[in-house]
Amino acid sequence: MSWPTTAYKTVTGSTKGLFKLDENGPAKGAFIDLAIEQRPNRDSRVMLDKSRDAFGQRRVRLDWRLSDTERHTATRALDIMAHEFGRLGLGRTRIRIDVSGKNPWPKELKGSCHHSGTARMAASPNDGVVDADCRVHSLDNLYVAGSAVFPTQSYMTPTLTIVALAARLADHLGKVLA
Repeated sequence: MSWPTTAYKTVTGSTKGLFKLDENGPAKGAFIDLAIEQRPNRDSRVMLDKSRDAFGQRRVRLDWRLSDTERHTATRALDIMAHEFGRLGLGRTRIRIDVSGKNPWPKELKGSCHHSGTARMAASPNDGVVDADCRVHSLDNLYVAGSAVFPTQSYMTPTLTIVALAARLADHLGKVLA
């Protein structure tokens, strides 16, 4: 019996439990929320769509591409977790990511909504938009601050990194403008 079901029965006094036993239905019990970092992928794009918003502005369209690396990383992490749950006698798991890559990712897969990387930081203009000082490679007086310059993005909230980067940029600009 799962811990959520036991807790539900204890709190409500129910004998039915929290989850229905339907072998053809969705997974029962708790879900593992897997958060992994995606490798930078040049095939992913943020573009303007043909559709327009209420103000007549073109909407943004995201073409998000995941690679075999993300599939392997996610599957391996879940496999390790599943084995450990079994070893500890905590329950069974069902992994719904197809390792072979023949089937699409699960429908509920989503990003973390930490928008980043659209003005990637790199040493060379061939690899990114801004240099280590957040200056746009092709312009002397244009700087970009924020998560747009991140070459890669963790699954964690980027706020503190953005603040640190902005403070570093402010120090740099103070020296440049002095």
